[in-house]
Amino acid sequence: MSSHSSQTNNIRGTGCNDRLSGSNGNDRVAALSGNDTVTTGNGDDVIALGDGNDSGHGGHGNDLISGGAGRDTLVGGQQNDTLNGGDGNDTLYGDGHDDKITGGDGDDFITGDNERGTETPGYDTGSDTLHGGYGNDTILGGGKADTISGGAGNDSLDGGTGDDRLHGGEGRDTILAAAGADTVHAGHGDDYVNGGEGNDRLHGGDGSDTLYGQTGDDTVHGGNGSDLIDGGAGTDSLAGGNDADTIYTRDGDDTARGGNGDDYIETGTGDHLLTGGNGNDVIYAEAGADTIHAGNGDDLVQANGGDDVLTGGSGADSLYAGDGDDLLNGGNGNDFLDAGDGADTINGGDGDDTVFADDGNDLVRGGNGNDSLRGFHGDDTIHGGNGDDRIFGGVDRAADAFDPTESDNDSLIGGNGDDYIAGYVGADTIHGGNDDDTIDGGEDNDVLFGGNGNDQIAAGTGADSVLGGNGDDLIRSFSGDDTVVGGYGDDTIIAGVGTDDLASLIDETDNDLVRAGAGNDFVEGQTGADTLYGQTGDDRLDGNDGNDYVHGGDGNDSLNGNGDNDTVIGGRGFDTVRGGTGDDLLLGGRDDDTLQGSSGSDTLNGETGNDLLEGGNGSDVFILTRNGGFDIITDFGNGNDVMDVSNFRVRDGFDGLNLHDDGAGNAVVDFGNASFTLDGIDVSQLSAEDFLF
Repeated sequence: MSSHSSQTNNIRGTGCNDRLSGSNGNDRVAALSGNDTVTTGNGDDVIALGDGNDSGHGGHGNDLISGGAGRDTLVGGQQNDTLNGGDGNDTLYGDGHDDKITGGDGDDFITGDNERGTETPGYDTGSDTLHGGYGNDTILGGGKADTISGGAGNDSLDGGTGDDRLHGGEGRDTILAAAGADTVHAGHGDDYVNGGEGNDRLHGGDGSDTLYGQTGDDTVHGGNGSDLIDGGAGTDSLAGGNDADTIYTRDGDDTARGGNGDDYIETGTGDHLLTGGNGNDVIYAEAGADTIHAGNGDDLVQANGGDDVLTGGSGADSLYAGDGDDLLNGGNGNDFLDAGDGADTINGGDGDDTVFADDGNDLVRGGNGNDSLRGFHGDDTIHGGNGDDRIFGGVDRAADAFDPTESDNDSLIGGNGDDYIAGYVGADTIHGGNDDDTIDGGEDNDVLFGGNGNDQIAAGTGADSVLGGNGDDLIRSFSGDDTVVGGYGDDTIIAGVGTDDLASLIDETDNDLVRAGAGNDFVEGQTGADTLYGQTGDDRLDGNDGNDYVHGGDGNDSLNGNGDNDTVIGGRGFDTVRGGTGDDLLLGGRDDDTLQGSSGSDTLNGETGNDLLEGGNGSDVFILTRNGGFDIITDFGNGNDVMDVSNFRVRDGFDGLNLHDDGAGNAVVDFGNASFTLDGIDVSQLSAEDFLF
């Protein structure tokens, strides 16, 4: 082995294993081949180590050290050095100041500051530029703002404590940004990036990267590949990129965006702004006032506690808001929306949506599409919107049926489409909308509006108020004391067992069918040709204008045909039957009835029972039937009145009649088991013209 020491600027090795030492000048050293050790002084030195496993130490000055083909160790020393490792697995130390270090080929260890434990105090804060080269390099930055690139191999990069810029390169890299506000580009491989302390900017690159922001307010972008992104502590901004990414925001008020793939986003506590992007995303947010845009795709979103804003986008989304006063927007697509407990606002948007409002006083709008809308507990307002909707006011969440222990006062509105609307328990207000709706008021005292269309309305068990609206409606009132108005259209109204008030709308001209129930009902037609049935209670039935058919049924009824030509039948019970102004047919029924014809040319038949008949003005016909009882006519002769006795088949006409006085000056037409007593008429006043045989 040879050793050369010179104070001149040019030093040259022998090709053996040399130990070469420079001076304090600007030395130029060529070590040549062999395993050489070169140490220079304080000048700006140029060292070429050559082939072999060499060691080059630059000293104090701006040195240029090049390694060569062997396993070299390069130490820049103080000042701003440039180190090139060359071929082989090299170790390169920048020492202090602003160094530029390139590892070259081979698996190199590179550090911008002296990590051998011999650095001089005050000289470990340089801003270094470090390049790894083609091998699997280990690169350490140091204490200042370093620029580090790993190169083509599977590299390990550590930025140190400064505000560093790190580039992973082509391989599968491990990058530790450490302390400082660092910027990291992971490169093309499947990289691991840890931002460490500070407010970092991390970019994933082309591979499937793992990116940890750690502490600080970090900005992280996954890039291409299926990335794992963890923002760590701090207020972070995270974005996934083009593939299926997994994103964790941890605690803090973070912003996260999934990108184009099928992403999974999960947060800690805090008020987050989250966007799923274009794929089929899963978003899970812990407690906090979160704003979540699911984006395009069929997304699953769960927000948990807090006053959240959830927006679905264009796909078939499932949105779960959790507790809190939430706003849910389903957007386009067939969405599932569950607002959770709280006073929520839910907009289904376009598509066939399913909505659960849950507990709280909620506002629900179904939007376009055939929606299923459920209010659950609370005083809810539900609008079906366009489409054939199913609307339920108060429903037990677990059983998906009404809960008899809850009493919620809901407002339910159908909108366009053939809707099904159910109020269930509570004093509900239900509007049917524009098409053919089915409405079920449920329990308690409901207010029901059929709206436009041919509606089917079931008032339920409370004391309900029902307006059928426009259209040919079918209305059932059930057991409460209901008020029912059929509205415009040919309506059918069927009452229940309560004491009901049943009518069609004032000034309407349609032909309604109204059936009272078992209670004492008030039934009122209007200007159309109505059909009114009283059933078993003591009912009042008013036909009003139009050629009406009125039947009292069982009970002691008060029946009024009113205007036009009516047919009024008492049925069972002690009824009062009035015809009104038209030419009416009045039938008493089985018991002792009172029939009053009014001003038209009426036909009165008391049928069985002892009836009281008053024809009124007009030419009236009084009919006596076999076994018809003993009837009294109070105003015979008030007009061209006649008595129809054709049921008895009198052979000799007027001469065959049994006529006598009742002892009070009133004529009696007597058939034994049936008779007419004519109040105020003497027998002598009667003639054949007064009878129909």
